[in-house]
Amino acid sequence: MAFDVSTVTGYVSANEKKLIGKAVIGGKTASLLNLQTGVKGSAYLNLLNSDPILQAGGCGWTASGTTTVTRRQISTGSIKVNEPFCDKDLTSTFMQYGVKVAVGSKTLPFEEEFIGNNIAGIQKKFEETIWMGDTTGATGTHLDRFDGFVKIIGAASGVVDATVSGKTLSANTKDAIDAIVAKIPDAIFDRQDLVIFVGTEIYRKYVKAIQDANLFNFSLDLVGSMECVIPGTSIKLVGVHGLAGKNKAYASYAENMFLGTDMEGDSEKFLFWYSEDNSEFRLKVEFNAGVQVAFPDFVVKYTA
Repeated sequence: MAFDVSTVTGYVSANEKKLIGKAVIGGKTASLLNLQTGVKGSAYLNLLNSDPILQAGGCGWTASGTTTVTRRQISTGSIKVNEPFCDKDLTSTFMQYGVKVAVGSKTLPFEEEFIGNNIAGIQKKFEETIWMGDTTGATGTHLDRFDGFVKIIGAASGVVDATVSGKTLSANTKDAIDAIVAKIPDAIFDRQDLVIFVGTEIYRKYVKAIQDANLFNFSLDLVGSMECVIPGTSIKLVGVHGLAGKNKAYASYAENMFLGTDMEGDSEKFLFWYSEDNSEFRLKVEFNAGVQVAFPDFVVKYTA
């Protein structure tokens, strides 16, 4: 009777749900977005905008006020990772002591480390696609999977442009960020989830600019890795890898920016097993994802 080693009961099998969630929504930008689950291909964000009229009190009934129902479509792309691991390739490395090929036993050394590295790699490329994705780009890379915020916001009407002629995010960082803050619509300025997304290098330049300005009346509130609160406001400045080197910045409130995925069905998979037919370990990750903004007129951009 042959041994059945088709299923490896290790780190992945014990944490499959947690791992797929970490891969899809655990990255920097994804963790801050409004998550819309149950999206298998495309779906509509059904939006309400109410304008009630406060009338003078008294008897009678006069109809007034408007509640507008609008919708914007969020479209997702299907994404997968198929990667093989041959444990024999490790025999000439420092990891060779962990290779086990005993009778009835087949385990990959440092399984948790391999999976962790892959999750980090997925998050990095997913982060790039969230911002720079373009389904018409035909790059042959992960950027073709779905349209990112740069394309979506660039094509939307009503977006507020804070770009100042002759001043760039890279060379005039503080002035550019101040211009974005000044252009945020009054209707959302008191929200507690306002955020400005910039590239990681722009974030570092902003922090340096505040230090160089010697603003003793303000202290820079650092609230996380590559995150701070802009002095005098409750607006969070967040540096993200997906915008690194792009000289672009986008501001809105977090609830206005959506990440759509399934997460409620069987579309997402995070599998790791030993293939007897191929004599190798295999990693399979599958999920779908897409992004959208609900109200473009509550988005501010700086694109220089």
